[in-house]
Amino acid sequence: MIEKAARLSRQWHEGQLDKAGKDYWTHPARVAANLRTLLGMSELSEMQEESAVCAAYLHDVVEDCGVTPDELSDQGFSKETIAAILLVSKNHGFTNIEDYCARITEDPIARIVKLADLSDNCNLQRQSELRSQGIEVDETKYPKVLAMLNPSEQEISWFQATIRLPVTALNETS
Repeated sequence: MIEKAARLSRQWHEGQLDKAGKDYWTHPARVAANLRTLLGMSELSEMQEESAVCAAYLHDVVEDCGVTPDELSDQGFSKETIAAILLVSKNHGFTNIEDYCARITEDPIARIVKLADLSDNCNLQRQSELRSQGIEVDETKYPKVLAMLNPSEQEISWFQATIRLPVTALNETS
């Protein structure tokens, strides 16, 4: 299922560009790569781990591509994967950032997917590229969200190390 999630993510995000003008599908691929290094993954069962990696690849397809939960189910993705995707999707019923983060922290899969997503959004090389193109980077937005996810000291150390990884190294692992 992980290979299918990677393929569908690329297919569904085809033609979309990120803020830096690069293929958007590389973002979920980096999120999946980041997730695989997160210490919390070892606490998951094999089935939960697969759901988490699939959700990492697909975390933006409902929000950005109009893919429905039924379509994800029809593709064979588990209820756990779909639940995590919906929790991480910003346009799926949250009223404010506090509510959004509180709901995410209740689901261990959604929580680690969001941590991996934040680590890519905060990647120092990516932020530098955006600034060099004259794109404003809000340096307070993502740290606030990170704090609301109540990361452990180990997760904070992982996060700090991950945001320093070169984007090219992350692309090569996916």
